Amino acid sequence: MLLGRPASWLALLGAAACGTGAPLVSVVEDGGPDSSLASSADGAPDDVAAPPSRDASFDAWLADAARDAAPSSRDAGADPPLAARTLVVGMSDFDFTDRTLAVRIGSAFYTCALPACTALREIKNTTGHNGKFALAGDRLYFSGRATGSIQDNVFSIAFDGTARQNRTNHVVAGPPQQSYLGAVSLSGGPGRVEQIVRWSRFDEAGYRTLVEVTSGTSANPVRVGRPTANTHENEGSLVRYFPEQMKLTVTENNPTRAITPAAMVVTGATLPLPVEEPVRIATSPRGPAVAHPMVVIREGGTLKACPTTTACSGWFDLGDLAPLFTLDGENLYLGGAGGLARCALAEIANQHTCTPTPMAPREVVEEPIYLTEGAVVWKSGNSIRAASKTLGAPCPPGEGVVSGVCTACAAGEEPSPGSGRCEPCPRGTFAEGPGSPVCTACRALTSTAATGSTSSSACVACPRGETSNAHTSHQCAPITSRRVFVTAESHDGNFADDAALVGATPIAKADSFCMSSASRPDAAVFKAMLVDGVLRDAVGGLDWVFLPSSVYVQADGTTPLGTTNAAGLLQLPLTNPWDPQPGGTSVFFWTGIGAATWAQAPTGTCSGFSSASPEERGNMGIAGRMGNTSIGVGSASPCATPRRLVCVEQ
Repeated sequence: MLLGRPASWLALLGAAACGTGAPLVSVVEDGGPDSSLASSADGAPDDVAAPPSRDASFDAWLADAARDAAPSSRDAGADPPLAARTLVVGMSDFDFTDRTLAVRIGSAFYTCALPACTALREIKNTTGHNGKFALAGDRLYFSGRATGSIQDNVFSIAFDGTARQNRTNHVVAGPPQQSYLGAVSLSGGPGRVEQIVRWSRFDEAGYRTLVEVTSGTSANPVRVGRPTANTHENEGSLVRYFPEQMKLTVTENNPTRAITPAAMVVTGATLPLPVEEPVRIATSPRGPAVAHPMVVIREGGTLKACPTTTACSGWFDLGDLAPLFTLDGENLYLGGAGGLARCALAEIANQHTCTPTPMAPREVVEEPIYLTEGAVVWKSGNSIRAASKTLGAPCPPGEGVVSGVCTACAAGEEPSPGSGRCEPCPRGTFAEGPGSPVCTACRALTSTAATGSTSSSACVACPRGETSNAHTSHQCAPITSRRVFVTAESHDGNFADDAALVGATPIAKADSFCMSSASRPDAAVFKAMLVDGVLRDAVGGLDWVFLPSSVYVQADGTTPLGTTNAAGLLQLPLTNPWDPQPGGTSVFFWTGIGAATWAQAPTGTCSGFSSASPEERGNMGIAGRMGNTSIGVGSASPCATPRRLVCVEQ
């Protein structure tokens, strides 16, 4: 990891890469890639964007890029923020330290000085290499063969092509046998460079430790190196797998044979031997800041994890999540053809599962994957791509995470806002086809019998005494409270002659006015708190809208409004009175109630709410105010004046 150093060079690479289409780097020596990467005669890049200040960090650059790409409030259909950015193009492989970036382009190696990386320079004198390489200090380490040799060795060479040295001088005891390099790891701890070698005879395999790096310093502290089948190191933790009949040596030259059984070891803990030889192994860091240290292997087509807080007793099978992976102190990072994802080490340790959360969906993630303090960097085709650990792009609408890849959710499923996975539709909802961004709620007073419903026909009526709406999560539940709202619209005192309203009487049409209001919370049935003494009366209980001894709440379904007594009369003062309109303006609503006892006002009903004519002498109606002490009692109002209605859930 970065060990406290900001990855500022990555910010500069990113700034150059997202310039005006100019090449990021250029070649200043003969024998390099095609002319599209060539520089001007003086060796300076032609069109490379000026790098930002040296203190710019990679995390900050990615955050800025995501913010620039984020849709504005006016562009609802814009693409989501960018999850990854291209740093370098035109390479086959790469490695980096805090000072140097090295890339392989075709059969040649090139370096550029960080942080600016304004020009690529070829490293001469690397003939015979087999493509495997890494950086440490001011040297390139590569695997290859000297002319006429049949054995792979590790060579080091200065970036200017001088001081080539065979670091292994490999010699096989007995008759000459071919040897093949499996991997080079330059993160073998203080003072070590490690080489994995396999011979052509199956009973001989070698694991060699070479002294090369400055004593007391780690080989490459800027990043977590790539996992191999045999070794991986992460800050404070080194894991090794020794296959059966492994020849182990700890000296530079001329190893002696030592046939040993298969074994796996990790710093600071013990590990059980896996059933099969791992294809890839990786370890998290160790130390006080790492709550759940972990070793992860790929074995038998699946990932398996072993927490190493103490001795690990067994491997947890996480499933076939991804071909590539690596770890930091908090997360397991997964990569493959479907993108980059991660899951928390805490989940693995506590639940023995890994729920991938996408970081860069639809990315092609190839080996190597490197981790810095704040970023994930990987190869994608011929490009170096990177994503901030703090940024991630959600899957497109209607898609969820399946094995770390964004996939259209099936019928009866929706993406979970929490985990990002496709989850069955909750009871009371359904999704009729694949790719539904959200499950559709059943209409009020209906619900489904189970989760995962795929059709509206699964919504059936709630039993008597139960209800369903948004307040009950669209599931049938016993009625424990009912809602009350005030219409957003106003109406004069003549409901009888309004042909737009449904009903045979003025009171029925007032109920229709409630049912058509924009303030109605959902499709539940509401009636108007309106009395005329003939068709609806509070004191006599005639078609009264409140039930006795019941709890009533505001339209949000949760804020208590008040409780009725045994006669169905709402008790004052209210628990949470309605607020006046903005600016303190009082809002009046028709009630026809003329006394605090909820009694009907004999001359305050606009002639049974059938007339608004100002010519009729004494044509007045009682209108109440919003407030904790005046819900039903107010003052006379001309019937031609528009007023609102209070509507009560039935």
